Amino acid sequence: MQVVPPTEILSHRYLFSEFNLEEISRMLAALCPQRACTVLVSKSVEPTANLKEPWYGTRFSLGPVPPEKLSTWSAAQPTPGSKLRLPNPNPFIPTDFSLACDREGAPVSDGTELPKLVLTSPFCRLWHKTDSTFRRPKTNLYIDLVAPVAYEAPAHVCLTRIFTKLLEDELTEFAYDAQCAMLDYSVYNCSTGLRIMLGGYSHKMPVLLEKVLTKMMSAELAEERFVAIKEMVQREYKNFFKEQPYQHAMYVASQMLEASRWHILKYLEFSLSEGCSHAALVHFAREILLKKVQLKVLCHGNTDAAQVIEWASKAKATLGSAELEALPELRLHKLPAGVTTILRQHPTLLTEKQAAVSNADETNSATEVYLQVGGEKRPESVLLELAAQVINKPAYHQLRTTEQLGYIVFTGSRCDLGVIGLRCLVQSSTHDAAYLDERIELFLASVPALIEAMTDEEFLNHRKAIIDLKLEKPKRLRQESSRYWSEIPLETLDFNRDEDDAKVLETTTKQELADFWDRYFAASGPDRRKLSTQIFAGQHALPPAPTGASFRCIDGLVASAEFKATLDTFPPASSFAAEH
Repeated sequence: MQVVPPTEILSHRYLFSEFNLEEISRMLAALCPQRACTVLVSKSVEPTANLKEPWYGTRFSLGPVPPEKLSTWSAAQPTPGSKLRLPNPNPFIPTDFSLACDREGAPVSDGTELPKLVLTSPFCRLWHKTDSTFRRPKTNLYIDLVAPVAYEAPAHVCLTRIFTKLLEDELTEFAYDAQCAMLDYSVYNCSTGLRIMLGGYSHKMPVLLEKVLTKMMSAELAEERFVAIKEMVQREYKNFFKEQPYQHAMYVASQMLEASRWHILKYLEFSLSEGCSHAALVHFAREILLKKVQLKVLCHGNTDAAQVIEWASKAKATLGSAELEALPELRLHKLPAGVTTILRQHPTLLTEKQAAVSNADETNSATEVYLQVGGEKRPESVLLELAAQVINKPAYHQLRTTEQLGYIVFTGSRCDLGVIGLRCLVQSSTHDAAYLDERIELFLASVPALIEAMTDEEFLNHRKAIIDLKLEKPKRLRQESSRYWSEIPLETLDFNRDEDDAKVLETTTKQELADFWDRYFAASGPDRRKLSTQIFAGQHALPPAPTGASFRCIDGLVASAEFKATLDTFPPASSFAAEH
């Protein structure tokens, strides 16, 4: 701003005020085939790649463009009907920057409003909030396109993944224009169907939404791109098995706990089968995936309710989908009380298909101890956060600094489908997974004494740290939108969660924390539900399974699936919200 007038801040890098034909002509004359450097990346050039890049060993070749090709390029001239043209006008450039909160008749805001359900029908449930805090002509529009068939079988999960990748590929047709106009979007698959996230200037948001949905319903799904993207998805699945053991420990726990979750090995198997064909993808995308849907929508920003309801109406017309008879209920399994459930994974326990894709060179073992509490409701949810806050530094100090078990040591709370619990995760190259479980248990056994020895000042500092974090105001519209959106897919709808949590924390006592720990986390606690996922490196021998009525040791995928089928489930997350 020291060298550019305020009126030219946005344009000075791009807008030229003087027309100089000679300089423009000289620059354009330099853009010729003789000055071009062409890079071709393709398997077809492998036979002629006679050089090797020294760092990564990539084979390549260098050479001039053949004279006959250079001559053809040089002689090229625009002809009537040719595809050489100036780009079309950008349809996403906004011209209306007025604020919805300032319009005549807009309700007066005190800044404490929460999203309201402004539309409810078998096709769409729409929550809306007009922003009056950040006062920007921008909107965030988040859509859960609930299509249960997308997660009905491993084959459907894989085909939905490929479809969204193909859709993303085809959406690049207008991605540049949208980006230039400061509109962004993403489309990806999830356990309930598809998720669409839009953000940017509100004026042209409906144009972007219409284009995304239209492309979704009329995607070309070219076979050539299908082959390339199928290979990409196969690599994603295979690369999962090369991830670090602590990531596998978390995944194995989630796969056991989530009632309807398939194992990623099933996705890989289908992607490599003959059933994963272009014809199958086209049939699934056009005849099955979006035949019956329901939309769950949050619109937060520079819009009024009437606008957004109109967008939803147009979206319904574009999709042309039938309404769902019932929404899927995502549920979490309830671990048995008073029992330590151990899931073990060792090279000697792998199936033939697992062994074929696993990382035989992995030298680390990992253990995640998960102690399940129950539904996410107060005061249990805030006591869990307080417990995680209290043990965070002591756990790191004991398990990593003092005992030097490994570089990765983590403790914290977790919430899965509305069910909360405490986790402690350690990865080590020097100790096996069973030993890591023992050390974690010894640390957990020391926590009651740690709580008892804590001074009132220390306890209040821990409590204040969480309260301050919860009461910290969002600094951007997107931060606030994300906070609201986290309540919508599972319909917990506790939009004022942080503030209400802070009120409960204000009166939480050290004794309540101690009682909570003794009930859920102490070894003899009446409501202790433990899951220990243990991933062993090949260099660490698999020890004998623990015995006794208080242990249930499960080795391998087949035994894991059989045990999972015996577990009860918690109610859906929305039922816990009603108990607040």
